Amino acid sequence: RWLDKWPFKLAALLLAVMLWFFVRTDESVTGQRTLNVPVTVIGLDNSELASGVPERVEVTLYGPSARVDALRPEGVDAFLDLQDVSGDFNVPVSVFPPQGLTSVRVAPTEVIGTVQRRTSKRVLVRPALYGPRPANAVVQTRADPSEVTVTGLGPQVERVQAALAPLTLERDTNAPVSLYAVDAQGRPVEEVRLEPNQTQVQVSRDEVLHTRRVPLNLTLPDVSPLEIAAQSLSQPDVLLAGPQEVLDSLERVPASVNPSSSVPQARQYTQVLTLQLPEGVRALERPRVELQLSQPQGEADTGGAEGTPPESQPEPAQNP
Repeated sequence: RWLDKWPFKLAALLLAVMLWFFVRTDESVTGQRTLNVPVTVIGLDNSELASGVPERVEVTLYGPSARVDALRPEGVDAFLDLQDVSGDFNVPVSVFPPQGLTSVRVAPTEVIGTVQRRTSKRVLVRPALYGPRPANAVVQTRADPSEVTVTGLGPQVERVQAALAPLTLERDTNAPVSLYAVDAQGRPVEEVRLEPNQTQVQVSRDEVLHTRRVPLNLTLPDVSPLEIAAQSLSQPDVLLAGPQEVLDSLERVPASVNPSSSVPQARQYTQVLTLQLPEGVRALERPRVELQLSQPQGEADTGGAEGTPPESQPEPAQNP
């Protein structure tokens, strides 16, 4: 029966437990283990960014079983040293295991990537309403801040055309709206950072009764000393909203351009038109004009320094 000689059986069990504990704590018993270790990039300044670097690498460590089993990925240091590296690189991964352990394998052993400079630019915040809108009303939005800074690799930053702020009319007006970088087609642009990445959007609703499209009457600006070689309107007319009798009386909408003092130095620029609208009428669109500037025809180089009159030419001799 199993109860026979139970003292001997109990002693054998205790001896087995003690032997197992001794084996577990004996550092002469070794083993190995593979961990996914985070990679730290060193050697770059704040204006540089490395692409192609994996977030983690596989590291196989060898050593005493007790230490290997207790190890965590954060206890192993894996570095990618990019000091004095620019452009494309092929750099080995350096692993520093804890004392008493040995690294026997790293995958991948090398990282292929590119070091590029960070660039930044300012872009406009563009509120985007989605969902049902009220009938017979004009919805206007105003973002604060209205501009943000986008930072990242040059090619990605160049793709960004605006910071999109999607929202619905039912949202909490006091809640901030998250921003997303988008390109000219409204598609998201990844791997860039927006600062700030949120904005406050105020939404106003004004009741309107009627809408009508009215042609634009463009007045060109004075761009001296240059002249306007070509002009291109984004649209020939504009959609207006307001009282029926006022809209019916409009034949054309006066539109003008207010260039800044630096505009004449630009040879091509696009600007939103300033519309002169009657009281109670508002534009539902923002027409733009693109102007191309050039030197006046026939303008000759005087040959002298700026502000210095040209040398006088001898008069032709008079016949007696």
